[in-house]
Amino acid sequence: RAGHSSVVLQEHIYVIAGHNGNICQNSVECYNLLTDQWNTVSNISKARRFAAAAATTAEKIIVVGGFGDMTATTIENSCEMFEPSTNQWSLVSSPLKPRAAHGIVSIDDTIYLFGGENEIAYEATVERFDVKNNEWKRVGYVPETLQASYFGTSQLKLPKEFIHK
Repeated sequence: RAGHSSVVLQEHIYVIAGHNGNICQNSVECYNLLTDQWNTVSNISKARRFAAAAATTAEKIIVVGGFGDMTATTIENSCEMFEPSTNQWSLVSSPLKPRAAHGIVSIDDTIYLFGGENEIAYEATVERFDVKNNEWKRVGYVPETLQASYFGTSQLKLPKEFIHK
């Protein structure tokens, strides 16, 4: 599997979608850290590669965008949310601008989406998804010097004494 997304949630690592070199996939596997075992979970509804995924404080997984096939011109615009307690994915509101190979960060129950590619160029908008209200809003733009795709993102929580104003 390549071009997949991965998320850590509740002592589990979820590996989501991607491709096998020839076909875009919608399968999802879960590694249980406590039992050292892999299991399959419900498939997402849309096959995608180079999507972005994040875990929320509400203990759900959000998967956004990605390429919908093995070309670089078919962008999957949908957003899906996984509920581990029911092993079910559901479609939720789609972002305003479709994109693939983009960054994502989750802060509490808010998802921030930035960078990546649309069907013709780099995507410059930054969008925010409010999980509780199922609503996307544009909140800014990525500076031109930082517009990129195929990069990794993460959130780092630091103690206050490490943060300088």
